[in-house]
Amino acid sequence: MDKLSTFEDIFNKLFFEYKGIRVGVRVKQGGIEIANFITHIDNIVIKPLNKKYSEGNKRIGLIVIQEKKGENCFNIPFILDFNTMYALFCKNGANIKSMNMEFVIKRKTVQSEKSA
Repeated sequence: MDKLSTFEDIFNKLFFEYKGIRVGVRVKQGGIEIANFITHIDNIVIKPLNKKYSEGNKRIGLIVIQEKKGENCFNIPFILDFNTMYALFCKNGANIKSMNMEFVIKRKTVQSEKSA
């Protein structure tokens, strides 16, 4: 189990361990589930937003997780600073908290898809 708190460490862990696999994603905001879907992670990039998107005097960036086939993606927002995110990586998934949002990413296996 790994506990990470910088966007660089979280990005690198996602990039090297989740790129190319199928995952289930559950998104919560303020404790309320707002999305639940399954996707295949084909690419992960960091995208800084322009200055109009900021919190106080700190800029906001996105970890963009892309699916190649359907050209779908989802974004994990973060403040461009140190220790502004929190992530817990376990054997079969990750829990990422940032900016009042929580992303639960679980690896999907053939067996788990059959039981769902």
